[in-house]
Amino acid sequence: MSQPIKPQQFAVYKNLGASAKFGALQFNLQPTHYACKNQGCKGKNFTDSTPVCTCETPEMEQREGCVFLDAASPIPGGNTCNWKEKIILALNMTDLGKLLFFLRVGKTSGKNPSDTLSLVHDRYAGTDRAGEVMKTVRVWSPNGTTQGAMVTIQEKNGDTSREHKIPLSGDDIAILGTLVQAAIVKIVGW
Repeated sequence: MSQPIKPQQFAVYKNLGASAKFGALQFNLQPTHYACKNQGCKGKNFTDSTPVCTCETPEMEQREGCVFLDAASPIPGGNTCNWKEKIILALNMTDLGKLLFFLRVGKTSGKNPSDTLSLVHDRYAGTDRAGEVMKTVRVWSPNGTTQGAMVTIQEKNGDTSREHKIPLSGDDIAILGTLVQAAIVKIVGW
């Protein structure tokens, strides 16, 4: 039986090696899918609602997809990144719309456009623990996205924090914009 083609990763690796300053970004598409609602079950079906898990009473529900963004910094003196210290964000439809607009126009939308896009994920937003665990993506492009941009990914967990920086060229931005546009269609299953 043939297997469906799985989406490939879009990766940007920058300035690795002995004088490494910047790390890597990886974008992975998670299309809309059916997932088992049972606690602890990770069963997913990307074609239909047929249960694919071993739960006693599987109950499948349709879920919106996302684009997973992984970022890591280089290992000093090496030609690779420290993926054990990576930061992972799931970019939803709203995040992708903002990112696509910024990649295409080079500014944020609204009354006061800015050359810096910030996407903030606060695990405890709206609770008394707001701000305790946060992940932030900042894309800065002072000369317009055709000239490139700097991406900074930060994670704060209580008193500890970490950060990864990765520059994007104008070519990287053109490819990413095209992929984000296509991903938006896939994550809603249109």
